[in-house]
Amino acid sequence: MDLSIIIPVYNTDINLVKRCIQSVINTKDIKYEILFINDGSKKEFTTQYISFINSYDKKSIKYIEKENGGVSSARNLGIEKSKGKYITFLDSDDIVYSESFCIDYFKTDYDIILFNKEYFGKQTHGVRRELLSDEGEVDYKTVLEEFVERDRFHHPGAKLIKTEFLKNNNILFDKNLIQGEDAIFNLEMLLKKPKIYYTNKKGYGYFYDFNTSINRWKKFPQKMFDNFVFIYQKKLSSIKYLDQKKHDYLIEKASANSINYLFQFCTDFINSKFDRYYLVNSKKYIKVIKKTKLDLKSKIQFTIIDRGYWGILKIIAKIRQLYLKYLKFKWN
Repeated sequence: MDLSIIIPVYNTDINLVKRCIQSVINTKDIKYEILFINDGSKKEFTTQYISFINSYDKKSIKYIEKENGGVSSARNLGIEKSKGKYITFLDSDDIVYSESFCIDYFKTDYDIILFNKEYFGKQTHGVRRELLSDEGEVDYKTVLEEFVERDRFHHPGAKLIKTEFLKNNNILFDKNLIQGEDAIFNLEMLLKKPKIYYTNKKGYGYFYDFNTSINRWKKFPQKMFDNFVFIYQKKLSSIKYLDQKKHDYLIEKASANSINYLFQFCTDFINSKFDRYYLVNSKKYIKVIKKTKLDLKSKIQFTIIDRGYWGILKIIAKIRQLYLKYLKFKWN
C-alpha cells in the first residue's frame, strides 16, 4: 500500500464530502486507501455518508465511526489504522490534486514530501508557496525557520508523511488544543529532524471559511486565548535549534506574527456584542509577547491593544471591512 488518506468528518455537507472524495478517486498509478473517519456526526449526516460510501469500492474506502472527540482524535485514529507507506491528511471540505502524487515519490526514502496549496475564499484565491526554496531536498532547519518567520508549514495537508516516521517517533495531534493543533503537530515532526523533499507542484485545495475561526472564538474564548499563548511560546522554544546568529531576528518575527494575529482578531470583534470580553483579554494576553526590536507596524499594533485605544481600532476595523468587501487579496 502506497498511501493512506485520512479524512475526518463531522457534520460536513454531503456535497462537499462528495467533492472531497472525488478528488481522491482521481488518483492514478498508486495503491491507496481512504480512511473516512466519522467523528460522531448527527444521524442525518451519518446516513448520507454511509449511503454515499457504499456506492464506492469498499476496498478503497474504509468507513470508521467513533464518538465525537474532535479532529485531533480522529486524525490520531487514522494514523493508528493506516497501512500505507505514506499518510496524507485531507479535511472533508477540501480537495487534493492527486495528479501531483507521482508514483516516484513513493519509491523514495523521504520522511516528508511537501507540496504547495491553492486557497479559495470569498475574497481570496491563489496558490501559496509553502517554502521560498527551490524544488528539491531541503534541510529541516530551513523549514523550521520558515515555520517561525513566515508562519509556513502550519497546515496538516499538502504533504506526504512517512507512516513509519510518525509511528516510530510517536507523533500525534494534541487533543487538548482546539486551535493550532496542526502547527504543533508539524513542529513536533520538524524537531525529529526529518528528511524533507519540496516540490513546486500544488497538492492541496483549501477552501477557507472565515466564520469557522470566529465561531470557535465565540464558543471557546478562554481556551483559544490559552492556545494562542501556548503556540507562541512553542515557537520561541524551537528557535534554540536554529542558527544562534538569527535568534533575535526570529524572536522578532515570531512576536510580530503573533501581534498581527491578535490585532486582526481584535478588528474582527471590535464591533460585536462580545467586544468587551475579547478586548480586555487581548490587552491581558498581548503582554506575554516579547516586544523588543519590533518593526514599526508591530509596535503600533501592540500599543493600540496594550493601551486600549479602542476608538482607533474601530476606525481601522471599518477600513478593513471596506477593503475586504471591495478588493480581492491574492495569496502568495
